[in-house]
Amino acid sequence: MLQRVVLGQPQSPTISQLTDLSVRELATVIPFAILILWIGLYPSPLMEMMNSSVTGLVQHMAPYHISVLSEVAFR
Repeated sequence: MLQRVVLGQPQSPTISQLTDLSVRELATVIPFAILILWIGLYPSPLMEMMNSSVTGLVQHMAPYHISVLSEVAFR
């Protein structure tokens, strides 16, 4: 269906025989689409969960940040 909408009628008879998504494929794709939409619209629970580990990583890498920038700037 998407191909016909975007690209028009298929040029090859092999391509015209392809079917749309099956029920099993839709059952797989729909939960992922809902999850992606939910994370895009309401990311704060995910960000709160990652906050402590990201803060620890940033604090751990902070001393290296200045030395790497100075080495890159003088090359």
